[in-house]
Amino acid sequence: MTLREWLEQPGENATRLANKCRCAPSTITRAAKGEVIPGRALMVKIMHHTGGKVPPNSFYGVADQAAHTS
Repeated sequence: MTLREWLEQPGENATRLANKCRCAPSTITRAAKGEVIPGRALMVKIMHHTGGKVPPNSFYGVADQAAHTS
């Protein structure tokens, strides 16, 4: 699942996730849009606070490709 997809779920938003990850909401929004790739530490926080639904590979499109090759 991508960060954008996760944020589209009911009850989830960039501000709430940013507060949990201790970063700016704009950082989460820009990452969700693909404008920036979060650093390693933030990727780990995002994965943790999304319950593992947004893995680091999703920022590189690897998760999407793996799903289509299985």
